[in-house]
Amino acid sequence: WIAVAKSIPTMMSLIAFSLIHVPINIPAFAISTNVEADFNAELVAHGYSNAFAGLFCGLQNYMTYATSLLYAKAGGEGKGSSIAISIGTAA
Repeated sequence: WIAVAKSIPTMMSLIAFSLIHVPINIPAFAISTNVEADFNAELVAHGYSNAFAGLFCGLQNYMTYATSLLYAKAGGEGKGSSIAISIGTAA
């Protein structure tokens, strides 16, 4: 339990960083792809994915601007291509 107590500042930093990355990265991505962002939908999706990751000991969800932009510019759209990327990443 001592190690858990010592890691609390790091956990708080990760929480703060997770809260600010959506308002920064989503507008930049929306401008780059000429798509209007729905912040409510983005925040709900991040919340669900992070809750599931926490329940199943996974990594937190983080929107990486460069990777998302590459995916969009390569023609990735829709749930089918997103699921294919997920399966490829997990393999």
